[in-house]
Amino acid sequence: MRRRFTLVELMVVIAIIGLLSAVVGIAVSDQFAPAQVTKVKADFAQLEQSLGMFKLHHGRYPRDLGELLDPPRGKRGAPRRYLKRLSKDPWGGDYVYEPRGGSYSLASLGSDGQPGGEGEAADLDAEVLLAE
Repeated sequence: MRRRFTLVELMVVIAIIGLLSAVVGIAVSDQFAPAQVTKVKADFAQLEQSLGMFKLHHGRYPRDLGELLDPPRGKRGAPRRYLKRLSKDPWGGDYVYEPRGGSYSLASLGSDGQPGGEGEAADLDAEVLLAE
């Protein structure tokens, strides 16, 4: 005679697997937020380098980040592109770039995609992140 699992035994095993999944999910999610900030820092560093090279060749900062992909004709030796592609922030939003005369601001709007916010939804500013 074959021994089979009863419905109760199957339900107990499924409940245990569910509890273990929840514990692992919580542990992994705690590590996810620092990784997102690290990605934003890396993207900011790359954008700042490209913006600096653009200014060196053209005497000004670009009007928008799209000019890093398709710059105006510049001096001899200026690259055709300063970036291969524009990265999105970890939440899928575009980075916010605002030229301000001889400087600029660069930010991510966080997980909510709206200005302001707290916690994970807080804006991330290049000047603050890269100074850390």
